[in-house]
Amino acid sequence: MPGSYTAEGSQGKEQTGSKSKSASSRHRTPRPREQKTVRKLLRQSKIPSDLSQRTEGNLENILQNVVEKLPNHTAALDVVTELVRRRHVRPQTRHYRAMILANTQCIRGSAKQVEALLDDMKENGVVVDSGTLHAALKALAVHPDYLLRSEIIRKLRERWISLSPTGWHNIVTGYIREGQFEMALETLEHMKLQHVPVQGWLHSLLLYNLAEYGEFEEVLHLLRSRVEAGLTLSPNLWHRLLDISSAAMHPELTQFIWEQQVELGHLNPPYGICDNVLAISARTGNARLAASVFKVLGNRNGVLTLNDYESLVDTYVESGDVESAIRILCSMDSSSIGVKTGSTRSLLSHLIMAGSKPTDVWDTFKRMKKEEDLVFPLPLLNVALELCAHLGDAKTAWDLYRELHTLCSSSVETSTFNILFKACRGSNDADLAGYFVQEMIQMKILPDRKTYENLVLLCVEISRFETAYKYLVEMSGSGFELSRQAKEDIRAKCDGQEDPHASKIIHDSAVRKPASRGIIRPHRVRRSFTIPARGKGVEPEEVKRIDATGQYEHGD
Repeated sequence: MPGSYTAEGSQGKEQTGSKSKSASSRHRTPRPREQKTVRKLLRQSKIPSDLSQRTEGNLENILQNVVEKLPNHTAALDVVTELVRRRHVRPQTRHYRAMILANTQCIRGSAKQVEALLDDMKENGVVVDSGTLHAALKALAVHPDYLLRSEIIRKLRERWISLSPTGWHNIVTGYIREGQFEMALETLEHMKLQHVPVQGWLHSLLLYNLAEYGEFEEVLHLLRSRVEAGLTLSPNLWHRLLDISSAAMHPELTQFIWEQQVELGHLNPPYGICDNVLAISARTGNARLAASVFKVLGNRNGVLTLNDYESLVDTYVESGDVESAIRILCSMDSSSIGVKTGSTRSLLSHLIMAGSKPTDVWDTFKRMKKEEDLVFPLPLLNVALELCAHLGDAKTAWDLYRELHTLCSSSVETSTFNILFKACRGSNDADLAGYFVQEMIQMKILPDRKTYENLVLLCVEISRFETAYKYLVEMSGSGFELSRQAKEDIRAKCDGQEDPHASKIIHDSAVRKPASRGIIRPHRVRRSFTIPARGKGVEPEEVKRIDATGQYEHGD
């Protein structure tokens, strides 16, 4: 084939002599930019021995077969080489069309080769028919090139050639591969107006790519329209869309797919997707969705984790159903999972933001205990005490503490007393704090770092420096350290106090501020230079003279 034809995937070594170069120069004019031509590719191709024994008609059939269903660029090039170089067959439209179709191979094909073939046809006066242009659109669906595709569409319109349904699909596929989703959607709408049937794989390809690019609103719109139209999608596509949307925390699309596929039994998602859906329900307060996820997990007879229960608790709290959240926490305590302090943080935050009173929360606990015979875990009851600490109401905390044994059968822990000491700090009630200290001693409950820190801060805030110093010494002997904020608060309170114990506290190694000695930096050495009056050269003694008195002085 004469003319220029870019083929980046061709193999073989270039074997060109002076004679062939001169013959090539007589038939064509070299282009400004160097590129491989069809003749060069033909010379580089190795002709299989079996092709040389075939008839021309047989070779034509082989050429059509290797480019139709599973395009083979190398095989097509070998056949064309045999026809043009050995048989001296003049290239016709069918040969160019076959080579264009061969470029639909994903590895060896390219849009540049398609463009070069079309240019060859124009230069050599070969007719570019509708089939050739449609073949180019098919190749550009695999190797997108927006400018070349637009040129082909323009040629089709100028010649009043109507697009085939396959051509429409190839155009949309090219837009999708380029990420031009608006153009793809617009073309699909135009196909609908032209009554061109759209294959299901094209919708699937569009949905896949829209989801990958995060266009979840458009995916939801397309899914709803297809479901309303009674069209079906593959289970793999539903699964992929659910995976991407749940990982991206998109509540609307996730809920739609869950209701359409999972709840109807068409899809059984893995635990990772279920965990993402639970996180979405906890964020949006969708209790129905969370209950559906737990139903799916329960049908598998799998072991539910602490994270699963906490997500369900957060869901009910976000939806405002506090009693359901309390029931879930009680069921957690009755199982082997147990309730941790972190499991109640969302409930505590909700009660604080809602302005709930500790006594009202406690009355809810007692009512549910009486009506439903619930067993309340200690971290859940501590929520009411934490409300008292937040409000600085030590008296109410004391009243609730006395009724603690009526709702909880387990013994009181150090965390409960830490909350009580914090409530005493809020109301500056040292006497009640002393009572709680005696309670800890009688129950043989060991204090921790927070216990000592609350007691030291409480005594310092009410100016009982002697007691504070005793707790500080005991704390240091137990191997605990104050937090940085506590040290700053203690230094600010003890500064300027005339009490000798306040002075001991502020100068204690556990409280005092670390001494900053600064950075030792050497002073700059004084230097003097003598520059010669004239001449380019200088004597060695005149090059540089350092003042002998310039010593390094170190500062403390």
